[in-house]
Amino acid sequence: MLTSAVVAAMLAVLPVSVPTPASQPAADASESLPDARALFARHLEAIGGERAIRAHTNRVSRGAMTTFPSGEFALLTVWQEAPGRLHTRVERPGEPVIDTYFSEGYGWRVVGGNKAELITGEPLRELRDDADFFADVEFDRRYREMETVEKIREEDGTVVYRVHVVFSYGKDEMHYFNAETGLRQAVLTSTMTPEGQIPVAISYADYREVSGVRLPHEILMVINAGKENEQKTHIKFNAIKANVPSVPSWTMPKPLQDLVKQREEQEGGG
Repeated sequence: MLTSAVVAAMLAVLPVSVPTPASQPAADASESLPDARALFARHLEAIGGERAIRAHTNRVSRGAMTTFPSGEFALLTVWQEAPGRLHTRVERPGEPVIDTYFSEGYGWRVVGGNKAELITGEPLRELRDDADFFADVEFDRRYREMETVEKIREEDGTVVYRVHVVFSYGKDEMHYFNAETGLRQAVLTSTMTPEGQIPVAISYADYREVSGVRLPHEILMVINAGKENEQKTHIKFNAIKANVPSVPSWTMPKPLQDLVKQREEQEGGG
């Protein structure tokens, strides 16, 4: 979902129309709710199905992001490679380029092409989640618990189902699926920042087919919704391509390789 990489790079996210228990009516307790796994499976079929997704070996997405209220603008490029490599690049006018990577279990960030740092702890785990290329296919592996908790009818008549999920390591999220299209409409999650854990709302729109798979070309996020420090970001991809002939190197900078080796030797007692 690119949550951790984008928030870490910009410390901002986007305006979302996400239903919440405070603003939406509760589900009719007498109404039977669809099975959560069935909703994930329907979303999978709505975006093209398992075979089409597994036919993708990589993707490159290019677009732009605008953050509010600051009005900051940046170019955003995302490289993904199956089964779990990720590289995001944020380019702001007059500012150092920020590259964030996940590969072979390690995460790192390079600022301005030379200042490199390892990503560890909870941010690393979130980056691993973002890099999961087959997340929509292997949802049973990804989540240890899934439960449909509510049916919501929005003001415009749109019906969505709210599903509570728990990751294999304990983190929980809320996913919202459109009852008519089957597509995932929004996610309520959280991400770790230097200021601590913060809530993040994400919405997905403008699903378009890319080599047999429907992918959202607009992503909207908001952190700290309704608070004084609320920040919003709108991401719009103008081009997404799959199975491109080449992608940038995933090689970790040599100083970080040495640091990883040193830490592993210390942990191994060598």
